[in-house]
Amino acid sequence: MKNRLVLILAALLCIAADRGGAATTVIDPSDDAALYTCGGCNLISNGQYLLVGGYIQGAVKFPVAQISSPVSHALLSVNPYGLPLGDLNVDVYGFTSNSGLIDAQSANAGVYLGRWSIPSSIGFGQDTFFDVTNFVANAGGPYIGFNLRSITALDVFSSIEINYGHPAQLTVTVTPQAASPVPTMSITSMALLVSLLLLSAIWMKYRYA
Repeated sequence: MKNRLVLILAALLCIAADRGGAATTVIDPSDDAALYTCGGCNLISNGQYLLVGGYIQGAVKFPVAQISSPVSHALLSVNPYGLPLGDLNVDVYGFTSNSGLIDAQSANAGVYLGRWSIPSSIGFGQDTFFDVTNFVANAGGPYIGFNLRSITALDVFSSIEINYGHPAQLTVTVTPQAASPVPTMSITSMALLVSLLLLSAIWMKYRYA
């Protein structure tokens, strides 16, 4: 009887420890590029910096295969390779794709997600974050992409090929779905059940002593 109670207690404690654990994944891009959208320009520039400014758009794509549960939070990050940045306000557009490579369809692509206000105090290789939760949570397709645009001077961000440690990244937090009704037990109910089992074990010990 005593060993049985110990096993029950151990199982309940494991469930309590594992309950509701959100998992965060940092996803690296499948591709990034500077897109020269001016007439007569060579559109895609791979292997260089992630550039944003005027007719130059920065595009980056991420695979979503690692996202297997409901998304509770998602952040897009970039970090400067060159300073000072020419424009601290960057417009962010989101799009989906069947290809992990930047292509002609990546230019002028996406729905408007908002304006990214980058801190003026940002340093070389220091990440700045933009909330893309709603877009990532509802996007379909094997890849999602972001098109970055600014009106004035040039911004130089780290790319896959040239960076101070990492390029643009997508940080996604998911909330695992409960596999059964047991993990949905509240912490208070779990503590009460454990206490009752402990009292029962003590009572049984003294009763048969």
